[in-house]
Amino acid sequence: MIVRGVVALALVAILAAPGLGQEPGDRGTLGQLEQRSKAFYDLLERGERERAAATWPALEADLTRFHAGLEERLGRMRDEVIERDGDLEEVYRSSRWRDPEIASLVAAYHLAWVRYQAAQLTGDAGKKKALLQKAVEGFSQFLLVNEVPGT
Repeated sequence: MIVRGVVALALVAILAAPGLGQEPGDRGTLGQLEQRSKAFYDLLERGERERAAATWPALEADLTRFHAGLEERLGRMRDEVIERDGDLEEVYRSSRWRDPEIASLVAAYHLAWVRYQAAQLTGDAGKKKALLQKAVEGFSQFLLVNEVPGT
């Protein structure tokens, strides 16, 4: 619970960054995924494990797809700048980069948390271990963030 609280506080600071979601569709989709994630967490808090167990696979798949799409977009942007011998630091400071980067971090947080909670719902030891490993990998990326994007 402490990890969730610390990461949640960091995400509040990230989400307060101006300009988040100016790319058409990103914020709406992220907003929908956040609502679904919060509904999943609410099910768990109310002890509705069966409903939560039925909910998480689709939520995880959608979060994974959304996060991967943002990471691909960021990768293409980085590659374009490198090919043109452009200034990566300048791109990294731009809202064109920061907005999808922040959305990617938010999606990664929810994805890690959903995987962690899903591991608690499964009885399959192999699946539980795989989910926990992915959750650890997801949460670990927040240990490597040196600064909050957009500040």
